[in-house]
Amino acid sequence: GCYKEIQSLSIDCPTKPLPCSWRGPLINVEDHLQECPNRRLACGFGCGAQFLISEKETHENECHKRPTNCGYRDESVPYNSLEGERLQVQPVQESHMILSMEKIVSLQQDFSETKSVNRQLLSIVEEQRA
Repeated sequence: GCYKEIQSLSIDCPTKPLPCSWRGPLINVEDHLQECPNRRLACGFGCGAQFLISEKETHENECHKRPTNCGYRDESVPYNSLEGERLQVQPVQESHMILSMEKIVSLQQDFSETKSVNRQLLSIVEEQRA
């Protein structure tokens, strides 16, 4: 009875502030909103921005919280463009200093091992010459 009658009432697109030209039965409004070019989306990266679905790609390419590669780790981190186009990561400088120091220590160990192997090879070559 009443439910079917209400669901069949024609309504205009409910998107705000820019409704599109769609007009249809109330029962179809959810389907329309999935495709409406004036539907607003919230940023999936968590920056708090809202934009039209047609602006999604532009926002995702410019969002200051879009994921980008860190360079120190094999993981994505948020991009932050507040100071020019400088990369900032969380947690910031302290963890990067620790990672850098760990890498330096690892490289020093590798270098020491390589020097030791080179000395052994040089010794073998000298013994064979004699």
